[in-house]
Amino acid sequence: MRRSRTAAPVFSCHVRTDRPSGYLAQLCVHPSQMHVRPRPGLHHDGKATRRTEHADSSDTGGTIDVGWGRCTLQAGPQSSILRAAVTDQDSLQHLQHLMTARPQKIGESDALQVI
Repeated sequence: MRRSRTAAPVFSCHVRTDRPSGYLAQLCVHPSQMHVRPRPGLHHDGKATRRTEHADSSDTGGTIDVGWGRCTLQAGPQSSILRAAVTDQDSLQHLQHLMTARPQKIGESDALQVI
């Protein structure tokens, strides 16, 4: 008897910028700092905070592993590509929010576009 496999929920977006490597590094720094100093309590969206297990980056790529999901980031010539795979739909919505809101916040002065 074969079990049917359910694919993990996935999200992908592009961030248009003329400094993709710089923003990629910033996107990976924030979660890695959260790992060093986890804050108990509630996140701004009212949900319990979720600890980052691992985050790293190079000039061309990065990963953010939160245990219940993983983001991969890739810097291209004029944009960064952000992809997330998670364990369930609720986690996908949480990570999707972070992947769109965080780049816009750190790139306010450059008017970053997340598409």
